[in-house]
Amino acid sequence: MTKHKNEPKQSIYFDTNVIIGYFKKGDERKHSKGVIENAVTMIKNPDIMVKIPLISLGECMNWLFNSNNGGIVENLQTLIEVKLNANTPPPDEESYKIAFELMRADNHIKPTDTLIVAQALADPTSEWLITTDRKLLENKIIFSRIYDDAKSNLKISDRFTKRGAGKNR
Repeated sequence: MTKHKNEPKQSIYFDTNVIIGYFKKGDERKHSKGVIENAVTMIKNPDIMVKIPLISLGECMNWLFNSNNGGIVENLQTLIEVKLNANTPPPDEESYKIAFELMRADNHIKPTDTLIVAQALADPTSEWLITTDRKLLENKIIFSRIYDDAKSNLKISDRFTKRGAGKNR
């Protein structure tokens, strides 16, 4: 992704499971609400923006339709548009290239997950990809890709920490 002049200096990406977790019950909800509230505080800084990949938004809608939670659609829209003021970018050509590389290197990652990771990797402003997906949090191929990319500041974690997995391990 090419950085445009109106782009923020830093971007926070959320994986589908964090957004869906916000609407579930129990520990998953508590965790998701916590990281989302942290992001809400962080985006008060105009140099920081939340981005939810278009593929994640599609996965959220699929979950809503399949789980008969249609009443949550308005709440999802409020969360994304109002609370997080999130951008929902489609993947660009570089994102697809990275996703294909990741899929070829590791056939255990779902194609949708590779595209979500690839978008964060391709975005020069990305600092965080927040996910609870163990296949992403513990993936050596993804982390070697982050480490090898001198321009990447991406950290992948289930929460905001001083040191997420990735560049600053």
